[in-house]
Amino acid sequence: MKTVVPFGLVLFLAGVFALGPFATDSYLAAIPHIADDLAVSTSSVALTVSIYVFAMAIGQLIGGPLCDRAGRRRTVILGLALFILGGFVITAADSLTSLYSGRIIQAIGGGIAFVCVPAIIRDNASGKEAAKLFTLIALIMMVAPSIAPSFGTLILKLMGWHWIFILMSAFAIVVAVAGLFLVPNSYQYKADKSVSIVNSFIDIFNTREARKYVVIQAATYSVLMIFLTNSSMIYIENYGLSETLFSSLFILNTAAGIIVNRLNSFLLNRYSPEKLLSAFVSLQVVGLLILLTGQLVMPENWLIVVLGFVIAMASLGGILGNSNACFMSFFSSNTGVASSYLGATQSIASAVIAALSTLLITFGLGALALLMLGLSVTALLVSAKANQQAQPNQGAA
Repeated sequence: MKTVVPFGLVLFLAGVFALGPFATDSYLAAIPHIADDLAVSTSSVALTVSIYVFAMAIGQLIGGPLCDRAGRRRTVILGLALFILGGFVITAADSLTSLYSGRIIQAIGGGIAFVCVPAIIRDNASGKEAAKLFTLIALIMMVAPSIAPSFGTLILKLMGWHWIFILMSAFAIVVAVAGLFLVPNSYQYKADKSVSIVNSFIDIFNTREARKYVVIQAATYSVLMIFLTNSSMIYIENYGLSETLFSSLFILNTAAGIIVNRLNSFLLNRYSPEKLLSAFVSLQVVGLLILLTGQLVMPENWLIVVLGFVIAMASLGGILGNSNACFMSFFSSNTGVASSYLGATQSIASAVIAALSTLLITFGLGALALLMLGLSVTALLVSAKANQQAQPNQGAA
């Protein structure tokens, strides 16, 4: 059993991960204002969300090998420094090109910093303890997106859109300074350095049992991204719900996710991450079956839609932490590369699928529900297979 991660380091890791949702969600309400200031279309500014997701994936692919070879502290601080720099470039942007440049720098830095978090957890904890820490990180991923838009809207009204990025960078500075004192740099790449980075990625990819958890993570996270991408169209445009009620439903999803997240942490005292992962993926399937059935039987009833989405989204409170822990458990070295492979695959796959879902929604919510159910069922089948193969090792977990 490895040493449990100190509480101060846990707070630092949570702070690093919180930057991601704030970077993507806090400025959404400011997009029209940014477009007006730069004299460009709103859609061209909105494109910065997708730019951030793809650039962050690139940052993860860079950061993974770097944190294995250069050490955790130096890599995560480098990532945070780039994130801070990108924020200030955005603040000073006077054209669409400089805005895009700032977002790319910010996203690459964020990706480099984020990918160090699973590696640091894997360095210090394993098994159920690691699963609990990954579950805590998943909680941050769920709570931050519900807070970020309100934070951004408040700052926009009081101080203007520039201050959203100024304060974001200021928070990153605080996190970076804390990291200088809290992040141990004891881990250095111990394998043969003649092994190329490409071969390191190939080794990770060729670990068949671990690959199952990449599929599970990408599929279930894509369900979340599909919901986030289309939720306003579904609730506000299709069902005519008010923006206030829409925000309340978002909070309901978050609250349900927190409950499941804490339940998962409690159940880890008794059950293995593999078993709980299968259970919570099953819960997501149930939610999406309710959603699809509602569209087939009573498509005009928005309450059934809400119920289905709440169950499906809440399940992620138990899925993400366990799938992360299960995947990382296969690697005692090259953990940075492993983390970057998982994170980049999740980001790219979910971004592409979510983008395609905007075309599918034109055929109705039923078609979208079918896509989400297909992804979730795929994850369930893979999870069942992985859980079956993990049975001999669970007694030692």
